[in-house]
Amino acid sequence: MPNLIFKVKNYRNEDVVETIVKYIMSSIYIECYGSRGCFLVSERGVAECVRDAFYAVKNVYYKRDGQLVQHIIVGFGDVDVSEEQVCIVADAISAYFFSRGYQNFWGSHWGSEGNDSYRHVHMVLNTINGMTGERYFATNDNMGEVKRFLMAAFPGVSWTYGTDESFFHRE
Repeated sequence: MPNLIFKVKNYRNEDVVETIVKYIMSSIYIECYGSRGCFLVSERGVAECVRDAFYAVKNVYYKRDGQLVQHIIVGFGDVDVSEEQVCIVADAISAYFFSRGYQNFWGSHWGSEGNDSYRHVHMVLNTINGMTGERYFATNDNMGEVKRFLMAAFPGVSWTYGTDESFFHRE
């Protein structure tokens, strides 16, 4: 069963955007990636471009404190999905958040250290809304909204969601 894991806590250090994007991009398991609201320039590193885009919004609203990003993992469990299907789902989630004012960057991976067949997506979301300046928090209401969006966009797929503590612990 596919699930959404909203990683919480420990995303307060200044270099967190670059750290997560570099983690996504440097993985030997990377399949595809994309973004919304970030201008990826070929002569610059992807992580630096995403960082600059996120901080441009944070600076407008004077919000360079607190949890700086929301890290979301979209896991497909034992569901048999192709790379193309995973990228379609990731892009739909990216569009969902961006249409609500949140910049994001994502990458899909086809495995992990413990399971080479585990398909999943890592998404990093700017916690500051580019249109309103409001901060995003992983609550049951907004996690449930993402689940309802996915159930409508991909009928017949049962989604779950929840939070988990971050494994990026550097404050």
